[in-house]
Amino acid sequence: MLISHSKQFIFIHNYKVAGTSIRAALGKYRLSPFQRLQQKVGLKGKNHHKISDNHLTARQVRARLPDSTFQQYFKFGFVRNPWDWQASLYRYALKNKQHKQHKLISEMGDFETYLQWRVQHDFRLQKDFFYDENGHCLVDFIGKYENLTQDFQYICRQIDVDEQLAHHNQSQQKQAYLKAYTPEAIALIREHYQEDIVTFGY
Repeated sequence: MLISHSKQFIFIHNYKVAGTSIRAALGKYRLSPFQRLQQKVGLKGKNHHKISDNHLTARQVRARLPDSTFQQYFKFGFVRNPWDWQASLYRYALKNKQHKQHKLISEMGDFETYLQWRVQHDFRLQKDFFYDENGHCLVDFIGKYENLTQDFQYICRQIDVDEQLAHHNQSQQKQAYLKAYTPEAIALIREHYQEDIVTFGY
């Protein structure tokens, strides 16, 4: 999660959907001009409405902010093709020894075993980042990883900034992730992530 009071936006950070690149591009707006000046000269100031969890849902952010702030600010986030999303989560947990699930996932042996574990024991929809318990969308814009550059530029226009994304962590060519999938694994994602597939048009 990233909030800017100077530009009045809230970024809901869905994991493994270019959030690091977006935070790098927009992170400087987290501070007010006065706070940036304080930082530049080495002084520490208070961070108004500081919320430190990177992956808070829109529901959680709404509960921690004044209603007027949440309603007024431009709220956005990104989603990713569910098949690509799970392949990316798997690769990241395997290579990152600091990841809280690294040991568990590395001992599973293969991607399909990981998928079975994910849907049975640690299941989460991307929709949950952006919708409330009644199915109402709480954000103003949900971009797609597959259209990242164009959607990010739309966001920049909405919040009146001129920024470009640095190279984001897109390690595979378009749809190359499907090489990791058996027909059974494809069907598993389709069954369990049907809400995301329908909601976001995948």
